[in-house]
Amino acid sequence: MVGTTALPAFAQATRPQTAEAKNAGPDIGQWVSDLGSSNAQTRSDAKIALLLEPPAAFEKIEAAAHRQNLSPEVRKSLQEVVDRIKPWQAARLRLQKRNEEDVQWYHKLAMDSYARFGKTNVKWDADAKAGIDLDASGGAIGHGHLEKAIEAGCDDPLVLYLEANYLNYNSPVDKDSVFTMYHRAASGISSTNYPRYIKAWVFMDTFSNGYDLCWAKAKAKGRKTPDKATWDKSWPWDHNVLNFWPALTRDNIPPRLLVNTAEQFTSRTSKIKVDMTPLFSIVEPPLEHVLPKALLLRYRGSYYKDYAWQARGGDWAYKVSPQNMQLFEERLALAERNYTEAWAADPTDPVVPTRMLDIELGEGKGNAVMEQWFQRAMQANPDDRPACVKKMWYLMPRWYGSHEEMLRFGHECFDTQNWYGNLPFVLITAHIDIAMDYDDKSSYFAQADVWHDLQSVYEPVLRLEPDNNTTRSYYCYYACLGKHWETARQQFKLLGPNVSAEAFGGSGRNEEVPCLGRKQRREGFAVIYRQNRRMIQSAAGDSIALTAKRTSRIHRPIVCGAYLHRRRRW
Repeated sequence: MVGTTALPAFAQATRPQTAEAKNAGPDIGQWVSDLGSSNAQTRSDAKIALLLEPPAAFEKIEAAAHRQNLSPEVRKSLQEVVDRIKPWQAARLRLQKRNEEDVQWYHKLAMDSYARFGKTNVKWDADAKAGIDLDASGGAIGHGHLEKAIEAGCDDPLVLYLEANYLNYNSPVDKDSVFTMYHRAASGISSTNYPRYIKAWVFMDTFSNGYDLCWAKAKAKGRKTPDKATWDKSWPWDHNVLNFWPALTRDNIPPRLLVNTAEQFTSRTSKIKVDMTPLFSIVEPPLEHVLPKALLLRYRGSYYKDYAWQARGGDWAYKVSPQNMQLFEERLALAERNYTEAWAADPTDPVVPTRMLDIELGEGKGNAVMEQWFQRAMQANPDDRPACVKKMWYLMPRWYGSHEEMLRFGHECFDTQNWYGNLPFVLITAHIDIAMDYDDKSSYFAQADVWHDLQSVYEPVLRLEPDNNTTRSYYCYYACLGKHWETARQQFKLLGPNVSAEAFGGSGRNEEVPCLGRKQRREGFAVIYRQNRRMIQSAAGDSIALTAKRTSRIHRPIVCGAYLHRRRRW
């Protein structure tokens, strides 16, 4: 979807949710029935399953709690579920309504734009429209249809852009190929009548992808300057957005989408070491006429936050010059002032208090200030896992806390039992971050108490979502890392050909590995034989042959949420 961004960070601890996961299991009535099971694990899983249900299911759960034919034990358990969810429900419904409004607006824009301005052709129209429809709906990925349209000869820039987005975030294909597709989309859309909102996101993502690629190439070659050929193809697209920015702000874009576009544009441009004042003087004035006060202040806060970190850079503090450190502190203070006023104008926007956790990380005013903004973030969005992750980072010993405080907070998140919001997975994030401070990560994950924590999160989710191959792959990885070989073997057996390369580090290339028999192959598994050969061989036994094989065609998984469905041509 245009205007959305991926969250790759801390993906190890994410439990992806999909419509398929919800529809695959028993209904609410079955979960209520299972609360009365004589098996303790079945009762526990039923409770978690109810806590996994989306906000729309709460009325049914609450109604079930008032049924007359419930046993006292079931009634008590069901009421505990209701009591946990009820304080979260109002905020969830409010945020869901906002998101649905923005998705509906974008869906109409994308579908109408392709019909009016797209490169239509009977050869690919059906797949192009189906792919755009699914992608723009926000709840499904239209990759399969987009791929078919492109194979049929479609070179429409919107179709190319959406497919490039999918490949960039979901498939371990060659990164040069992804950038080439982005570049084709940007070049193609420049001379069309596609709406400026869509053009802006095509240009921004083309620049951002090219920027990351040119520095990745530089790092691979041991250089300190970006790859010139890639850079020359990247930076002009970012500048192009400025050419039509004032006109874009007058296009009746929903305020939340407009401020998100402005923030993303400013943030991405801040990567370039240039003075951002001229950019701000172009971007901010038109927003004054179209954004409500709270969102305008939020944009200003975001600008000063990015401007502050541009001055400081990502180096160790002792390497930052006194002049740049002073600029950093002055701009952070401006960001804090604008964010504070934005929160006062609209306390229901979870973005502001979540970002204030970044400001407090830089200012270091104390745990009480951090905790105040964290609580404000969770009140605005009880499922705000990014806020939890930011607090976890704040509690690291290198900043203002300790390993003990990190673990305590991780268990607090687990104890919320907010499975719908993925908060129990913050406990895994705590262990991942703590392990970063250990020379031997394997010995850390081998500890009994650490492994117990991981099992307490992964096991119930995987019992309820047995086809969640992404999460199972991460569980398998940590089993290998901690040398819990029996668990690792069990997970490999359950995964079969559906191991996620991402869990083992990701390869970034289209490579396959024959394993567990002639017909079973693992997607993008180069990392296994490159980085983890001994660990994986120990876990899976002699049945895995770690022999790399390059496929004869580009092999792309069709992803719908977290579930990988394979198209094979061998």
